[in-house]
Order: sequence, then structure tokens, then C-alpha cells
Amino acid sequence: MKQLIAGFLLTIGLGTQISALDMVVSQSVTNLYVNSASTSTNNKFTADDWLFTTNFSIKEEIAPGMSIMGGWNMDETTRKRLFTEVQYKSDVITLGVGPYFGIYNTSKTWIAPGLSTLFQLDLPGFGYINTAFQSTFIPLIQSGDYYQNMISFGSGLYLPNGIIGLNMEYKRFSEMLDTTVATDDLKAITASTEVFKKNFPLKFGADFRFQSSTREYSVEKLYYSIYSGIVVLKFNYEINPNFVLFLNSSSSILNFGYGGFTTSGNTRFAPPSNAYIFAVEIGSRIKI
Repeated sequence: MKQLIAGFLLTIGLGTQISALDMVVSQSVTNLYVNSASTSTNNKFTADDWLFTTNFSIKEEIAPGMSIMGGWNMDETTRKRLFTEVQYKSDVITLGVGPYFGIYNTSKTWIAPGLSTLFQLDLPGFGYINTAFQSTFIPLIQSGDYYQNMISFGSGLYLPNGIIGLNMEYKRFSEMLDTTVATDDLKAITASTEVFKKNFPLKFGADFRFQSSTREYSVEKLYYSIYSGIVVLKFNYEINPNFVLFLNSSSSILNFGYGGFTTSGNTRFAPPSNAYIFAVEIGSRIKI
């Protein structure tokens, strides 16, 4: 919790000092993940492991309709990554492409190069569709090699005082261990809403998300999955046109597990019945 508070104070401090770039800085914490130190014979999900992450992105217009964007991101599935994109934006189309790097996700592979892409079609007054893709290129040959992959598809409709949307997301992280390949993947579908009022500083949104998180070991042919139904509440408060604070709070209302995770046989894998599964993200958007 101290790390979460410190990250929040950092975002406020940046909002009062940065004056040259468009920035988003956030700090988050979650316990809906399986610790990456787990093995094929020692796996558990107790909801006692908290993962703290700090994410940021920077974007600057370099010519009319052209901008360059870069950032750092970490999550419970794909681990740490650094990305950059050159983006073109018109009234209808947004395109982005640039290099992407997995950063020190194993002690043996410090940097894994890859590619990041973005496409969005915007129909003013009606809605939008978009897709994004990020992936590394290194094949899994020796211990310590890893592969990251993320892809998403989204669509939405514009309403007089809001937006409704639907998004599908897939993430995958595979690591070559000494005797097997361990893979984490996340599949999620999210229905989202956002409500706002013109000239009112507070925006509110609510999402419902269903996801599956799976850990698999290739040689042992073992896997286990956590299936979760999650409610997300989102708040944005505009302090001024250049500085916005946001809070995203997620609570899991449904969790169940399936799969074998020991070599002695199949065992049902599920969170404790009294576990509170959550995620919280706080941050700021600074636009100059």
C-alpha cells in the first residue's frame, strides 16, 4: 500500500512540473495473478501475492497529424516491456508502428526485440473500431529465452453523453526453462460504458470483464486456469484542461479454477472461498 500511495504522489508531482509533453503515469496493484516463480510441481493461487506496477507513456506531436509515442508497461501476464510508435492521425484513421522490446524478463535475456502496431477507424458521430498488436521475435531455443505477444480488437458507439464499447484481448508469455516451456496466457472480453456531461469535470465509467488466466507446462502437459468475472469502476476528474486524475477499481465477483498442477494427478485449482480478488490503478494524464 505504501508503494501505491507513493506512486499516486509521484503522478501529482509530475502534473505540476512537466510542461513539454503529453504524459500518462499510473501505479497499480493486483492479486489476480499466479506468481511467475511457480513451478510445475509447486503452484498455488492464494490471493496473498500482490503485484505492484508502474506504467507511463509520453506522446508529442512532431508535425500536423504526426506524433511519436513511447512508454513503459508491466502487467501480470506479459511482464515488462518498452514500446515506441510513430503515429499518423486523420479525422477518420489512426495508424501506428514502431519497435518494441521486452526488458529484463529473465536474467539470461535482457532485451527481446519486437514490433508494435496500431490501427483505428473512427466514424465521427457514430463509433469506432481498432486493433493493436505487440510481439517479440526471439525463438525459444535455450534456457532464459522468452516470447511476448499481445493483440486486441475493440469497437464502440458514440452516444449523446457517453460511449459503449466491446473489447477482446489476448496476451501470452512463454519462457524456456531448463527442462520445459512455461506459458502464461490471458484471454478477456470486456463490455464497457462511459458517461460524461459537457463542462462537468467528473467522468464515470463501468466495465464488466470476463477473463481466463492460464499457466501451462509443455513437457509435463500440465495446465491450470483461473476464470473470473470482474466489475471495473472508472473515475476521471479534470482539475484543469491539461491535468486529469483517474482511478480504476476492479473487483472480482466470480472466480473458479480448473486443471491439474502436480505430477501426481489432476487437482482442482481455485482461489480460496474467502479471498478478495481486486486490482486498483491510480494515475494522471498531463497534456500541454
